[in-house]
Amino acid sequence: MAEKISPFSNSTDFMMWKSNNCDICKKDYDVENEIVHCDIEEAISIASVSDGEIDNDIADRANLPDVNNKCKEFDRIL
Repeated sequence: MAEKISPFSNSTDFMMWKSNNCDICKKDYDVENEIVHCDIEEAISIASVSDGEIDNDIADRANLPDVNNKCKEFDRIL
C-alpha cells in the first residue's frame, strides 16, 4: 500500500491551495461536462471529503505538504 500524508491541517488550507492552483489552472475540473483533467486535483478533492490523506507521489507532484507552494504541474489559464 502506498504511503499517505494529510497535507492540509484544515479545510481553509485546502481551499486556499486549491484556489491558488487548481482553480486557475488549465487542467481544472470541467464542471459543465463533468470531466476530470488532473489526477492531482481529483485525489486532493476526494481527500477533502474523506480521510484527508493523499498518496505521497501525488503530494510530491503537487509540491505539498507546504501549502504555500505552487503545484509542480500548474499551468496557468491565459
